[in-house]
Amino acid sequence: MKTRQIILVLAVCVLLPGAALADMITYGPGDSQTTPDLGDYTLTTLVSGATVYDFDSKTPSKIIGDWDVVSGTTGTYAAPFSAGEDDADATKYLTVPKNIQAGNSATISFGSDYNYLGFFWGSIDEYNTIEFLDDGGVVKTYIGTDVSSGSGDQRAPDTNKYVNFFMSHSFDAIRLTSTQYAFELDNLAVAVVPVPGAVLLGFLGLGAAGLKLRKHA
Repeated sequence: MKTRQIILVLAVCVLLPGAALADMITYGPGDSQTTPDLGDYTLTTLVSGATVYDFDSKTPSKIIGDWDVVSGTTGTYAAPFSAGEDDADATKYLTVPKNIQAGNSATISFGSDYNYLGFFWGSIDEYNTIEFLDDGGVVKTYIGTDVSSGSGDQRAPDTNKYVNFFMSHSFDAIRLTSTQYAFELDNLAVAVVPVPGAVLLGFLGLGAAGLKLRKHA
């Protein structure tokens, strides 16, 4: 029995470092990390201490590229959709690009290192791309189909949700690209959180301690 327990702990030790270094993505609504704001039909983060840019009272100070802060829905952008029949985001939000002929991307610099990013992503399209940057280099890239069907449906829950990125590598900027109209987002949040997998490492330590106590019992 003792040998089997030791083998189990060693196996977890081998497998866990990969898990500890993996990125993690979670979603809302119905997710423990997000909550709807029923007053304006938007979703926002519940990550403690996060800085939130709602594009009404607060917008990132450094955005370079082809972008605009808008409201409502037109032929080139659509307000992120929450739930129900008429629950489209009633506030201002970010759209990329502003003019497809002028460009198709925008870079948001945060001025500090973070490892968590969240935002209310509307009508997620397969041609929407987000790149996480650190000192100007790309550390991770996701496209619309990494988080949804990417169909761009303006009302479907699958393509309108709050997306949380818990990164294993820190970033200080993001680049949003959309080769067609458009990449829409609201309630952009950044924070520093425990590295994904750190909690599991803690459990492993407790498990090993428990085996040692059982041996001496």
